[in-house]
Amino acid sequence: MAVLKAGREALPDLASFLRPFSDLVVRSESRESIERYTTGLLADLKRKTVSDIGRAVAGTSPQRIQEMLTNTGWEPREMDRLRIGQMLKYASKERGVQIIDDTGFPKKGIHSVGVARQYSGTLGRVDNCQVLVTSHYVDAFFDWPITAQLYLPEGWVGDPARRQKAKIPRAIRFETKGQIALGLVDEGRRAGVPTRAVVADAGYGDQPDFLDGLQKRGLPYVVGVISTLTFRRASAVEADAGDGPSPPYPGRGRPRKTPGLEQRIPAMTALALLADLPEKAWKRITWREGTKGALAKRFARVRPRNPPLGFVYRTGPRGRHRPQAGWLIGERPLRGHPGEAKYPGPARQGGLLRLGAGSPAPGGSGRSGPPALGDRALLPGRQGRTGAR
Repeated sequence: MAVLKAGREALPDLASFLRPFSDLVVRSESRESIERYTTGLLADLKRKTVSDIGRAVAGTSPQRIQEMLTNTGWEPREMDRLRIGQMLKYASKERGVQIIDDTGFPKKGIHSVGVARQYSGTLGRVDNCQVLVTSHYVDAFFDWPITAQLYLPEGWVGDPARRQKAKIPRAIRFETKGQIALGLVDEGRRAGVPTRAVVADAGYGDQPDFLDGLQKRGLPYVVGVISTLTFRRASAVEADAGDGPSPPYPGRGRPRKTPGLEQRIPAMTALALLADLPEKAWKRITWREGTKGALAKRFARVRPRNPPLGFVYRTGPRGRHRPQAGWLIGERPLRGHPGEAKYPGPARQGGLLRLGAGSPAPGGSGRSGPPALGDRALLPGRQGRTGAR
């Protein structure tokens, strides 16, 4: 017999928090099941499945909770909007950042919506799983989930029989994780989330469309990138004289083209750019206390050779120039400390680096430069600040 972990009476604070959502659910039984289910999620249970919660929380059963989750209808976007409003009221102190990430849920079968053999950062490998793209709000005092969307692989999108069996709406089409992430950022902003910048790992930093989307929205960002990604020094780009006159036509064959910026200024990998920094450029940064002591690593950014142009421009396919720039920041473990080196080392060609970008460049050139974001969470901030607290 299961040991009860919660009584029949609703927790006063929880009941108050859930009250605004009641208008979205028609049946009183469903509203009660939502309260009981939420109480179970907060209870001291090792496993919080429907069966475990139904047996451990008084006044309900696994069948009633499953009925609520399966058959009770509500508008999820409106539910999210109300929840975000509650969190903004009680758990935000200033403009924070939106963190984009994804979570993998390992599965054994093939029928759960979106399940496929795919890479999961949570699992650290390719496996049979679902992947949920998430957005999270963080400021100096609070952090909480904003919203999320399940990633639907192309194999699912193009399989009508599978879609019908899983009751996937016809309106849902294939979206990359980067496209989903942009949608989540937009949803958060529409709900009033005060977004100072967007932060993501290399799974999103290596998606040009995602970065271009943030740029179009005028949102500063800090993302991880692989060390083989290429850039151009802004000082070299700004000093470039531009396209010269076309070469004289030799009289036969195709006319020769004027060398473009891509040929005049070869792109460099992030690894090469940061390897060119002197050892003294790497500074120890401590950002907070962890369970085993202070969390600290060494960081460096590409320094100005022609101030204030101490940033780099992104490149596109085949090394094409992109008019978006930012500070390139590298990360290393402390000397003598164990841990994965995220910048460079002969065995870490795929190591992670950081690129911050987003606001107008100095001098009014219309190109993009490093944002003035403050001094936390690896966000490139005021001149001379590269760290976090």
